[in-house]
Amino acid sequence: MIQTYNVGTINWEPWEWILIPGLIIIIYFIGARYKIKKIGNNPEYKYFLTGLMFNVFAGLFFGAIYIFYYGGGDTISYYSSAIPLARLFWESPAEYVDVMLHSSEITENYSRMEWEAFTFNVFTNSTGIPLSFISHDPKSFMVCKLTSPLLILTGSSYFATTILISAITYIPMWLLYRRLLAHFPILLKELALAVIFIPSVAFWGSGIMKDSFTLAGTVLAVYSFDNLLDKKNINIKKVGYTILLLMSFLIILWIKPYILNILIPSLGIWIVALSLKNVKNMIFRFIVMPIVLVSGIGGSIFVLQSLGSSMDKFALDKAIDTAQITQEDLKREEQYGGNNFDIGELDGSIPNLLSKFPIATFAGLFRPTLLEVSSPVMLLSGLENFFLLGLLVLTLYKIKFKLIWQLIKSTPVLAFCFTFSILFAFMLGITTPNFGALVRFKIPLMPFLTAALLIIYSTDKILMAGEEEEHNR
Repeated sequence: MIQTYNVGTINWEPWEWILIPGLIIIIYFIGARYKIKKIGNNPEYKYFLTGLMFNVFAGLFFGAIYIFYYGGGDTISYYSSAIPLARLFWESPAEYVDVMLHSSEITENYSRMEWEAFTFNVFTNSTGIPLSFISHDPKSFMVCKLTSPLLILTGSSYFATTILISAITYIPMWLLYRRLLAHFPILLKELALAVIFIPSVAFWGSGIMKDSFTLAGTVLAVYSFDNLLDKKNINIKKVGYTILLLMSFLIILWIKPYILNILIPSLGIWIVALSLKNVKNMIFRFIVMPIVLVSGIGGSIFVLQSLGSSMDKFALDKAIDTAQITQEDLKREEQYGGNNFDIGELDGSIPNLLSKFPIATFAGLFRPTLLEVSSPVMLLSGLENFFLLGLLVLTLYKIKFKLIWQLIKSTPVLAFCFTFSILFAFMLGITTPNFGALVRFKIPLMPFLTAALLIIYSTDKILMAGEEEEHNR
């Protein structure tokens, strides 16, 4: 009988008590050395090491909560199913590579029974066998495949692997922070808070989970796209950013393709905003705007339709049906502890969908509220939502709407941030009527929403810095 793994079980080895603190110390000293090397010409690096360790300890806290508080969960399932892959590497590297490269194709064409028969032929008593409900789902198994090289490095230690994932997924967040600083160099502290110090993003985005990889992919895609738009970057760099953008899209497509349904149109809006910004003549802008807008939307739809076969049930023509099915699935009391909320029934029609826009978007952006919190983990999200809602109210009170609109028009990255945040929140509000899932699924929008609100709130500071720079010239 081939060995399987009990979900919620972590087998501890004595050497892990040395490996785990040792790995933390190594990461700390590497981060400290890198900070010292860079901080001379880049004052933002004063946040680098603090952010890195914040992410690492958030990952450890995430693992501890799932093991000692919940007694198991998705992260343990992924970990348990990645262990046989790591052991297969040592036993038969060729078969390991074959499973890594081709298992998704096989899974899609095999029934569950056929897939289980296939895995019993590949895995052995010494490797164990992945959990069936994970390995037969290509998107879930992709998490295991991406995790397995790290398990190979750490001797299959859960917490050591979590530490490595935390450190690796911090890199895209840091890159995004620095990229936003290129647009708003005066907002060192504000953007650091928005991108690298959001507790829920660090917590849910630092463990062995789908969310860690898709958050990193989303952030890297935005970072790469912004660099491609930067005229200062030479062509050879743009080739690298193009490759990075495509890799980011692939990671998202492999694990959570629905994110692309929001990300790609939002990037299209970014191009539209940039095009309109570069047209100075008001009459010409009025003529060009519809053309550019239609081109941007049309291009986004074309890209999404081209990905249709890869996106399966998340393809555009199936998106509404999928939203209905997902909503019903997550309403079941046994899932996520029954922490459900109701935005009303979906009937599959566009008018019905649009009628839910206000309540669904508010839910995706600002729920659960503090009054709806029912667990310590949810309290974290409740406090953040309270802060974000308060920041929105203060911003609207402090800054004139005309000035806000001018800042968004003059800074296309802000147009992207708001478009992506609002559309993503709407999608989540429609498909995720459960707080337990919502707080985890919403982390890709959090850095962009928080950054956009803090940038708008700091309008006076930005304008003063601009005037001072103009005066110095």
